[in-house]
Amino acid sequence: RQMCIRDRVVTTGRLPDECLAPVEITRIDGLRQAMPARGFMLEPGVHRLNGKAILDTARCWPLDKDQRIPPAADLEVDFEPGKVYYIAYDRSHPDVNRWQLVVWKVEQAPLSGADSSDVETLPEADTDQ
Repeated sequence: RQMCIRDRVVTTGRLPDECLAPVEITRIDGLRQAMPARGFMLEPGVHRLNGKAILDTARCWPLDKDQRIPPAADLEVDFEPGKVYYIAYDRSHPDVNRWQLVVWKVEQAPLSGADSSDVETLPEADTDQ
């Protein structure tokens, strides 16, 4: 029996800095995806991710109610087998044009595959763009 190794991508939870915001990934490799908000499994290799940040506008750099935030550029990551990747939206710079998606932590996945029941696998791509 061959085991398929996937990487876990975590997009919410306790963040180490108030300027990191959780994200909801809505595009992978340019295709719309309906990804679970708390995280998901992804095949190893290079992938481009994008999505929506969940901002607390009173924290870090407070925003005016009419201030616009430009769309974030895709985050391109070479996902290595057996790792857990923590992704967030970094808004630590005072210039909103410098805010971006980041990998803020990478760690070795548990060998037993424990905790895999709390994330979902990558669904079929929505090719309507």
